[in-house]
Amino acid sequence: MEILATGLMIKLQPIRGLGTEVIHPTVDSAAVTVVYISDTHNTKLDLLPPGDILVHASDLSQFGTFDELQAQLSWLAALSYKYKIIIASNHDLLLDGVFVAARPNRELERHVGKRRGDLIWEDVRYLEHEALELEVKGRSVRVFGSPWTPRCGSWAFQYGPDATSPMRWGAISFSLCQA
Repeated sequence: MEILATGLMIKLQPIRGLGTEVIHPTVDSAAVTVVYISDTHNTKLDLLPPGDILVHASDLSQFGTFDELQAQLSWLAALSYKYKIIIASNHDLLLDGVFVAARPNRELERHVGKRRGDLIWEDVRYLEHEALELEVKGRSVRVFGSPWTPRCGSWAFQYGPDATSPMRWGAISFSLCQA
């Protein structure tokens, strides 16, 4: 599928499952290539297609512990994409400060050196209901990412139907996506 948006050609190539067969589409060298993955739950994929931007959206980890998240960050940092962006989700517990504070009996921030602030991000960028602007091949690419999901169980970054939700989907505007 090809999408033309503001003069930027993007080719979307789905990667099905975690199998061993990866299709590497032929891409014009002037095109900006975005590789999108999600829900790896601690899995480190070996066969990712080449691209300019890698977006990992949702569930880097299984239980959101420091060690799980750090292992995923180290794996992502070692990949050769110019930009690597992550957007957390409900399984990435340690990244949700409100969740961690509300559950002091969980093994999330009890250990010195293993708190959210101790994670080593290297060149991996994290979006938490925010936007950034990237310069790729002379083009400007805006990316907005939010970890929030509808409430389902006792997980991170969840919102209910009430008006006190920590984020406001209706407040997202084009200006929010400008760096």
